[in-house]
Amino acid sequence: MRGKTAKLMAGLTIAAFLAACEPKPVRISPMETGTIGRHPHVFVRTADVGSLKIRKAKMEAGRLTGLDDAGNPVAIEASAIRSLTALAAKADILMLSLYAGLFLVEIALGIGAATAPAPPPVAYDSCPFLYSFDGARYILEAEPYGGAMTRGLTRTEWIPMEHPASVGGEYRLRMTNEFQETEHVDEIKLLAVDHAPGLSVISDASGRLYTIAAPVAPVSAVDDLGRDILEPPAARDGCFWEAAFDPVGPCPEKGGARRSVVLEFPKPAGATSVKLIADAWTTKEGSLAAKEYLEIMGSGLDVFFAEVDSGGPALLKLLNWYSREELYLLRVRVETPAGWSPRAILYGGGPFMAKPKAYLLDVRDIPGDVLRLRLDPPAGFWRFDGFSVDYSADQPLDVREITPSPARDGESRGFEAELAAADGVCLVMPAGHPDVDLRFAAPILRPGMERSLLLKAGGWYAPHFNREGEPRPDLFERILAEPDAALRMTQDGWRRRKD
Repeated sequence: MRGKTAKLMAGLTIAAFLAACEPKPVRISPMETGTIGRHPHVFVRTADVGSLKIRKAKMEAGRLTGLDDAGNPVAIEASAIRSLTALAAKADILMLSLYAGLFLVEIALGIGAATAPAPPPVAYDSCPFLYSFDGARYILEAEPYGGAMTRGLTRTEWIPMEHPASVGGEYRLRMTNEFQETEHVDEIKLLAVDHAPGLSVISDASGRLYTIAAPVAPVSAVDDLGRDILEPPAARDGCFWEAAFDPVGPCPEKGGARRSVVLEFPKPAGATSVKLIADAWTTKEGSLAAKEYLEIMGSGLDVFFAEVDSGGPALLKLLNWYSREELYLLRVRVETPAGWSPRAILYGGGPFMAKPKAYLLDVRDIPGDVLRLRLDPPAGFWRFDGFSVDYSADQPLDVREITPSPARDGESRGFEAELAAADGVCLVMPAGHPDVDLRFAAPILRPGMERSLLLKAGGWYAPHFNREGEPRPDLFERILAEPDAALRMTQDGWRRRKD
């Protein structure tokens, strides 16, 4: 599986651009505490004091000791530690940050490019995090169904898993709630997909699986300011092109509210369809904005959610808003002889972890040997970590869905029944819930085949909204009904904070 995944990454990459810009967040297991001293910093999360960065850390006599950022001695009883995370030093790291057991890096790239997502303040919300065990440690792999903030928005995602190793005939995942929210996890499965050697497998938003045999990177990428930004979007390497918000910059489109990028790919003669592989992320600011929109309803938010959950008019308004505004769903336009034609809708992931999705584009009306795609992301809401296209025909797949057994938390409670099917019976994980360890029996790999693994995860999550304010239904209705009203409100807020 790892060799096959590496081939996909090579196909997506046209240059080894800042190869070190995606350090992997990894947890230190209890068996690895002797390695703590190898790391310049470790990050510890406890139930009492939250998260803390420690320098010169070591484990001795049942305690984690070291120095905090101010140089003060720190000593934490091992029994109080909920998680340990570490990152090896790299020459190009400019900043390390931490929240809730995650640490990520920011690297200055210029030309509007950004890096793997920065960690959030306490106000952030997300989804459950899924870590996979690679034989030595648990690595963050998935953050499913972002935006599903009430039961009526429940959805399922199929996410490539790059790191699980078969250990003792099973794959191991760990599910956590690391935010002030309540997770409602309806279904967790692992798809073991066996196929011919040399292929990779990626899902679209509906769960249809595609084989990727010959991914082709873009030959050109130009933003709305005429800048060549080829390297960040060409390579899925943790270095992003971000549709950055500039409060005093030029206004290229809709009063400066949106950015744009045009990607060019080669197109074989006679091609009628193509698989677009896109790794699209929601920014941390965009994630916060979704919560701020809903908190406009204040004490009336539960009434609004009840109507969404019942399938009433509020649900239709909300879905229309999602589609129209492109804050969290983004149209892909293809250049045709008649102009730019919408052909697909990208789903944003993250903001802390996202994986590529596949999108099937109809290109039978595109003449010549060049395929040109255009994205017009609202400024401040989107970042992109790689695009490629694949014209190959899909190959046969042998797909087996594996149910977790066992699925238990640190208090030995079992959740196999809750996670076995998308039936509305959920595993409920309030803030502070113990991590849930998931084991999946590894099927025997057929001779001559390779395997891809995908996580199938369905559910929703309930952020801890501020419901104390007076409802402002007039403003909320304006946001839902008036194009770009939400975007202008958010960007005006960002502009004021920068002043």
